[in-house]
Amino acid sequence: MAQPFRRALPFLRERPGFFPERSCAMNWQLINNNEMERIHVREMHRDFPPGELKGVDVMERLRADGCYWPYACYDDAGQLLAYAFLCGLPGEPNVLLDYYAVLPAMRCRGLGAELLARLR
Repeated sequence: MAQPFRRALPFLRERPGFFPERSCAMNWQLINNNEMERIHVREMHRDFPPGELKGVDVMERLRADGCYWPYACYDDAGQLLAYAFLCGLPGEPNVLLDYYAVLPAMRCRGLGAELLARLR
């Protein structure tokens, strides 16, 4: 599947490494709706207050409209390390970092800071 995120948001092409294919044994991937729902159920309810969480149905609708890009970061063994869900309008240069969290076992190791530094 083509990555609509990179196609819809050309500024990322000007900022290589925003979501690196490989960086420090990390692999950022655009995930499918099933994996997005799994992360929503298993991780997001722990990481965010209930009042701040969108429903999976809303995220799927935004994604179908080309306005939502859920990414997950995995290590070489396929273990989830972090996730970043972005929202924006196709063709617009800016995106909203809608949700971003590093799993508790991976916190305090600089993983979160590494991605946020790339956003600048």
